[in-house]
Amino acid sequence: MIDDNESAKPVLTRKCALYVKQSNIRLTAEEQERCCLELSTSKGWDVSKERIYRDLSVSNISLKNRTELKAVLVDAQRSPRPFDYVVIEDIYRLPSRPAELQKIIAALRKCAVGIYFVGPDLDSESPNFASFMDFIYGMRRF
Repeated sequence: MIDDNESAKPVLTRKCALYVKQSNIRLTAEEQERCCLELSTSKGWDVSKERIYRDLSVSNISLKNRTELKAVLVDAQRSPRPFDYVVIEDIYRLPSRPAELQKIIAALRKCAVGIYFVGPDLDSESPNFASFMDFIYGMRRF
């Protein structure tokens, strides 16, 4: 007789980082952080306070002055990897230049780090992710 507990696979908890980018529109950094924490908690994901990255009052155009976003990319390359996912309130918290946006997503993907955007409820593991990103790249060219 097989014990049900032996056949059950352990549930792996995702370790997450949060990325918050303060701007003059919509949500404050605190509100963004709360949204990301609520989503992470609802999914059973683990967020360490050391893995909350905040870029405050910086331009949205490029990666140039985004020290915290750069830190996310550096930390994603560490071994062992400190997080499996980056949770971001909305796609518009990342640089608006399509080439930079593509580089960020590709760099995280190369490190096997997923991205979850709370606002559009979009997971990089979703089959719709590539189509959505193609749409965003196209929109940002104008």
